[in-house]
Amino acid sequence: MYMPKNTRVGRCVGKLTRKYGYAGAIAICQKSTKQNYMTGKKLKSLKKKRRKKRGGVTRRKKRRHRWSRKYKKSINCKRPKGFSQKQYCKYGRKHK
Repeated sequence: MYMPKNTRVGRCVGKLTRKYGYAGAIAICQKSTKQNYMTGKKLKSLKKKRRKKRGGVTRRKKRRHRWSRKYKKSINCKRPKGFSQKQYCKYGRKHK
C-alpha cells in the first residue's frame, strides 16, 4: 500500500509499526493525528447518529385538538355540516 511519507500519520505509523503491527499502527495514528493514512488529508468528523426507536413509547404526547367556544357557538344544530358537527349536536351540546 502507498502511504505518503512526510505526513504526521506517515511518521507516526513508521514509529509504531514494530510495537503494534501495521494495521494497529494505522488505527492508532489515524485516531491521534486525525489524518487519513492513504492520503494524509484531514479526516471527516463522524457525528453519532441518533437512532429512532421502533414501536417504543414516543417522548411527545399528542395534543388533543379542541374546538374553541367561538366555533361551538357558530355551529347551527338545525343544519349541522359534517359528521363531527352532527355528533356534537346530538351528544355534546347541553340541551335546555
